[in-house]
Amino acid sequence: MLVAMVVGLIAGIFLGFVFNISYPSAYSFYITMGLLAAMDSVVGAVRSYFEGKFDNLTFVSGFITNALLAALLTFVGDLLGVPLYYAALLVFGGRLFNNLAGIRHHLIERHYKKKERLEAAAERKRRREEKAGSAAADDSSDDWMDILKGEEYGVSETSEEQAPEAAEEGAEDAAQPLEDAPQEAGDEKADPEA
Repeated sequence: MLVAMVVGLIAGIFLGFVFNISYPSAYSFYITMGLLAAMDSVVGAVRSYFEGKFDNLTFVSGFITNALLAALLTFVGDLLGVPLYYAALLVFGGRLFNNLAGIRHHLIERHYKKKERLEAAAERKRRREEKAGSAAADDSSDDWMDILKGEEYGVSETSEEQAPEAAEEGAEDAAQPLEDAPQEAGDEKADPEA
């Protein structure tokens, strides 16, 4: 709905420039104040749309009320000989600039939030790649450690649970004499194979 209103305003301005429509100069202040009030309402509607507070009834009623109030102030000022249109000019002009500033701040904030989201996504992607790269590097370093420990060549490690058992077996083997060990020189006669 907001887009349709903005398009209608732009189309009206375009048609006003294309067709040479003239009006009496006595109405120039009224038309100027009405346009200023209308622009204030449209810019205010855009700001409220960005803030998520846009309401169609509020926009239409504000658009009509502001335009009528600006025209009424100008008319009463002409009757009294006092330039009351300055009041409308200051109020609507000030609000117009405030609303434009609000729109600008909102767009800049949206830009920074988008930039932060993109940077955070890039950081998450970089961390995932680092994690995947470090996992691959850990796998390759484990391979090298296995090679250095001899597992690739059939030498196995004893686990911590097997270590005491292996130590006991080694002690028993050391206590038994070796059957294949060469005997002393004086015992050569006792060896039947000799």
